[in-house]
Amino acid sequence: MREFKPELKIYTHDELPTAYEHQIRSYIRMLWWDVYLDTIDPQAFETEYDPVYVCLVGGDCLYSALKVNRKVVTHQGTDYVFYGIGDVFTYPAFRKRGYGTWVVREGTDYIRQQIDGDFALLWAEEDNVDFYQRLGWEHIMDITVTMEDPQNPEPSDEEVMMIFLSERVRNNRDQFVSHDIYFGEDDW
Repeated sequence: MREFKPELKIYTHDELPTAYEHQIRSYIRMLWWDVYLDTIDPQAFETEYDPVYVCLVGGDCLYSALKVNRKVVTHQGTDYVFYGIGDVFTYPAFRKRGYGTWVVREGTDYIRQQIDGDFALLWAEEDNVDFYQRLGWEHIMDITVTMEDPQNPEPSDEEVMMIFLSERVRNNRDQFVSHDIYFGEDDW
């Protein structure tokens, strides 16, 4: 079997090489096809969340990647900086080699290094909760994150995983348990 030796690369949206962008777009189209129902420029490449891409690459070949996002959310009259992980994937040919674990660990470390962060947030399918817990994420069952229409918000239908980053959030955790967090119209 051929040995693969990927390199870890971190890019801002503007720095992301076109070859990797095309591969990310291609994978998203296969896995999350509904993103492409109305456009060939899916929300995966919107820049409103200051995306940073954590990629494992070999030459022009993308093995595994994720996107780190940043968003300010107002909760109970106070602004909080949320960082999060989205669009986590490893191409099928490169699975079972620890690459997904590697990019999530690096993405999580990147988030922990951001001095302005209050929360880290990701949504996970139930089957992936244990995976993220092993990498330092807490499965939050007592906090409700809502989205969509601000007048009639809907709770997330996926499992909420968080890391309480700032001291002000860790010290006031019960404030977030007693009041739903409205994330906005869309997740990342």
